[in-house]
Amino acid sequence: MKCDSSPGPITSAVKKVHSDILCEYDTALQPGPVVDVTVELFVRRAKVVKTVCRGREGPLQRWTDRFLQWDPALYDNVQDIQLSSEEIWVPPIVSVSTLPWEREDDNQAEALPWPAVCHVRHDGAVTCSSAFDMGGACVVSFFYWPHTEASCAAFVGTDFRTDKNISVSFYNESAQAELSSYIPDSNWVVTEVKRESFTFSDDMNAMTYQFQLHARGALIMTSLLGPAVVLSLLMLVSFCLPAHSYCRLGLCCCSVFGTALASSLLFETLPPYNGPDPVIVKFYSGLLALSAIAIILPLIINIMVPQSRKTPVAPRWLYSFQSWLTNSLPGKIWLHLLFMTPHQSGDIPAPGQWEEDRSQDEPRQDDAPSYIRQREKYDGLGPHRIWSFASSFLNRSMFCLFLFTSVSFCLVLVHSMTMYEDVDFGYID
Repeated sequence: MKCDSSPGPITSAVKKVHSDILCEYDTALQPGPVVDVTVELFVRRAKVVKTVCRGREGPLQRWTDRFLQWDPALYDNVQDIQLSSEEIWVPPIVSVSTLPWEREDDNQAEALPWPAVCHVRHDGAVTCSSAFDMGGACVVSFFYWPHTEASCAAFVGTDFRTDKNISVSFYNESAQAELSSYIPDSNWVVTEVKRESFTFSDDMNAMTYQFQLHARGALIMTSLLGPAVVLSLLMLVSFCLPAHSYCRLGLCCCSVFGTALASSLLFETLPPYNGPDPVIVKFYSGLLALSAIAIILPLIINIMVPQSRKTPVAPRWLYSFQSWLTNSLPGKIWLHLLFMTPHQSGDIPAPGQWEEDRSQDEPRQDDAPSYIRQREKYDGLGPHRIWSFASSFLNRSMFCLFLFTSVSFCLVLVHSMTMYEDVDFGYID
C-alpha cells in the first residue's frame, strides 16, 4: 500500500492506525530472517470417499510482524485492529496432500486459503483464522461392515522446497482439543485424532495427522440384520416338525431360498474390499451351509429309517452305539442334554439277544411273573424301536448343533453392529 500524499480527514484513531501502518507496507517482504509461526488446527468436518479422506480444517495462526507495530499513546490508546490477510504478509503454510494417485515428485501443495480475518495488536502480534480442505490417504477396513473403519493420514506444514526460513510449531493442549469445533458428518464420524511432529534437516517443520473414522450404515444394518434373524428362526422352527414331514422339507427349502436371495443382495450392496471377509459375509455363508444341511437331514432320516411294515434288522454298530450312550457317563450326559426320556433312551436288545437271555436264564416257577414282564418289555422293543431312537437322537443332536451355531453367529453379528460408539464431544470446552 502506497501512502497518499494528501490524505483526507481521518475521522477515527482506528482508521489512522490502519492508514499509517499500511503506508508503504510490502506484503511480499518477510518481517524477519526467521519467522516463528504457531499453528493450531481444529477439525471441522471429515469423511472418507473410497480410500480418500476429505477433511475441513480450521487453522489458527500466530506470528509477530515488526512492520505492524505502533504506539497506542499516539492513537487514542488503540490496542488492536482487524485487517484482511490480503493487506499483510502471511506465512506460506500449506496442506500437502497425501492422496495415493499423486506422485512423490509432483506432490501438490495447497496453500491455506486467504483472505482471512487477522487480529493485529500494537506490538505486532498477528492472529489469523481461516479454513482449508485437507486430503489424505486411508486404509479402509470392511471387516465389521456395514460399519466401516478407516485410518487416514494427512500432512500440514511449510513447503520445504521454497520456504526454509519459517519455523512452524503446532500447538494444541491435546489431540482431543482439536475436535472442539468438530461437526459430525451424517455418515462418517471421527473417533480419534493422533498427531506427530517432524523436524527435517533444513529446520523445516511439519505435522502429520492420523484420523480414525467409522461409518455406521444404520439403514443397511437394519435391512441385513432383520432377514438374518428371521432366516435363523425359520431354520430352527423346522426342527419342531416331524422328521418325515413334507412341511418340514418345504420349510427348509424356503429357508435355503431366502438365504440365497439375501446373500445375493448382500454381495450387491457390499463395496469392493481387500482383506478378510466381513463378519456379515461369514454369517450368511454359514447360514446358507446350515440351511442346506437342514434340507439333507430329513432326506437322510427318511432313507435311513424304514417306513415299511416289516422293519429290517438294524446294524450291530447302531446297537453298540446306543448301548454306549445308555451305559457310559459321557453318553448319559449327552442324552440328558438332548432331553431324551428313559423310554426313548432305554436298553434296546441286539438281534438274538432275547433268545440268548432266554436260553441262559430260563425262569423258575416262582419267577414266572417277572419273566413274563421282561418278555413283554423285549417284545415292545422290536427292530422299529432302534430306528426310532436313531431318528430322534440324530434330529435332536442336529437341532442343538444348529441352535448353538445360529446363536454364535447372531452374537458375533450383533457385536459387529454395536461395537462402535460415537465420541461424546460434550466434555470439550
